[in-house]
Amino acid sequence: MAYVGYDVNNQTIVKNYLNKSFNRNYTYQQYADVLTHCNQNQGAYVLAQPGIESKFVGDGYRYGFNGKENDNEVKGNGNSVAFEARIYDPRLGRFLSIDPFAPKYPMLSPYCFAANSPIRLVDVLGLGPGDVVVAFGGGDFMGNGDKGGAPTIIQKVNEQHITKSGGKSQAFASLYWGVSPDNTADLDKATQSAYDFIKANYNMNDGKKVEGGKVIIEGYSMGGVMANHLAKRLEVDKIQVDLLITVDAAAAWETDEVDRTVSPNVKKNINIFQTKKSSVDSRGAANTAVDPKKTSVVNVDVSKIDGVEHGTIDDASQNTVVKRVVNTLEPAPKK
Repeated sequence: MAYVGYDVNNQTIVKNYLNKSFNRNYTYQQYADVLTHCNQNQGAYVLAQPGIESKFVGDGYRYGFNGKENDNEVKGNGNSVAFEARIYDPRLGRFLSIDPFAPKYPMLSPYCFAANSPIRLVDVLGLGPGDVVVAFGGGDFMGNGDKGGAPTIIQKVNEQHITKSGGKSQAFASLYWGVSPDNTADLDKATQSAYDFIKANYNMNDGKKVEGGKVIIEGYSMGGVMANHLAKRLEVDKIQVDLLITVDAAAAWETDEVDRTVSPNVKKNINIFQTKKSSVDSRGAANTAVDPKKTSVVNVDVSKIDGVEHGTIDDASQNTVVKRVVNTLEPAPKK
């Protein structure tokens, strides 16, 4: 069974048989009945020679790449895969029609698969990712819906990732009056809007179900209390929180009652805090994982940094927060 590779200029680069060793300069992966060339610099895919069919899978097996049904009547066995929104050609590693939501992602090719992140994302329907980012501001003492610095964080995350790669993001105010940090019913009510937002948008794209989306929750001061509680609520729904960022989580005079345990559905918690009391006793403290085998908690104590206190830590940590969120959504390539 022979396979031949082509680069982007349609020039032959390697030809071999399965019972012989491949050129050591190239790496191959098996996707159902197609071998794919993975040298990113060449941008090439390995195609079966015309007239030669693969026997990797049984003749009665209907499914191919990504678990979608093969459309073998058009281009031969395994050469055309029917996603709900588009047709995918596994030989090219591309969809054959443009993304129906292409205007939303001007930085991406309208033909690319899974926002060019095939390891992390599973493009179930040929649509976009289902990432969700939520940020809580500090306690809304005035009761006027103030979201503090959360909208700025969301704006920067949108500019650096969401706008070009898809997903949903939103800033939320953190109720203070009438909310006790050790009262589950109070916290459920205070986080309900954010909870509904995540449930409506996680692994969804314009009403279509997708897979591989990530959930990121961030919160400062009372917002940190909200963020941690929201993560616990999502554990009941078996939704993983890929990143939880808590910044000096506190509840003013009730700060000692703040729950600083992180639920097992959180993959990573970055907890930035300082221990100097504010005028209303707000200050942070270290978090601990309920299950250290499932959750990585990184406690960052910045108490010794001059000028950093409860009222300034939000602004001081903002760039770090945005960077961590973006890197989680779109990990930087290893050097």
